[in-house]
Amino acid sequence: MHTDGWLAWTRAHWEFFRDKPQEFDIRPPGKIFQSEYAAFIANENVKLGSANQLANLRESLAARIDNVDRTREGTGCRETCLRQPCPVLSPISPPMNPIIEQLLVLQDRDQRIKSHRAQEKAVPTERAALEAKREATKAAFETLRDQSKHNEVERRKLEVEAQTKRDSIAKYRTQQTQTRKNEEFQALIHEIQAAETEIRAIEDRELDLMEAAEKLGVELKAGDAELKHANESIARQLKDLDDKAANLAKRLAELAVERETLASAVDPDTLSLYERILKSKGDVAVVPIEHEICQGCHMKTPGTTVSLVRACEELVQDPNCGRILYRVI
Repeated sequence: MHTDGWLAWTRAHWEFFRDKPQEFDIRPPGKIFQSEYAAFIANENVKLGSANQLANLRESLAARIDNVDRTREGTGCRETCLRQPCPVLSPISPPMNPIIEQLLVLQDRDQRIKSHRAQEKAVPTERAALEAKREATKAAFETLRDQSKHNEVERRKLEVEAQTKRDSIAKYRTQQTQTRKNEEFQALIHEIQAAETEIRAIEDRELDLMEAAEKLGVELKAGDAELKHANESIARQLKDLDDKAANLAKRLAELAVERETLASAVDPDTLSLYERILKSKGDVAVVPIEHEICQGCHMKTPGTTVSLVRACEELVQDPNCGRILYRVI
């Protein structure tokens, strides 16, 4: 069922952000997951035969408690149970220390505030990245446009150059009709041939430039479409960022009020201890202990400390990292 729960969580979030990629708030898909997971658990309870058994469970617990009371009276362990865990009562866990419950709720708000501040701090960086992307796309299009303009200028230069050569050839042919000397006539033929050779070279260069111009035309069209799409997409993303920043600011203000209210209900000395630990560790101040391992520093906790945590009578700090410990119920 644990794996099924993770799969349901993954599917709910993946489908939500697939259909709404512009969204940043994780609460809507979380609500979808809660609804679907609740329906899944209810269905599993029906399959396992545990549905609608609350009344039977209460009756069973009441009978068990009566049996424990009778057993304690019969074994005379009442005084012993006041000093150490009673073997008769050991299956029944004591409730969580209410101070721990207060600190856990307070810590939850602190974690949310920390997360929201980190997201808020990242907004300018994300905005700068989007604007840089827009400028890069614009610069790439302008480079293509400059290349196209340069190509056109070069082709016009070649056209002028070719026309100049053609005018020279016409001039040489006119001079041929006017000359009477063979040497001059042959020299003019040589000049005409040289000019025709140069014209052919110019025309070859013109063809290359025309092919490049055609390719640039296609790239310009695609670049223009890409630039328009990028501008529209980035404009939407920038608006989403602005909305996100506004929502974060609003939620931070709400969390600050919630945190102040929660903190005012905690004993000042306890609050001071919690805040010192939180500032020192930077992540969490109140952590569970599981299998005699502190889940903050992941080191083994001494047995005496574990017993104090299980008793749930006072705040207990881990001797290794100093975090406040609590027992997972």
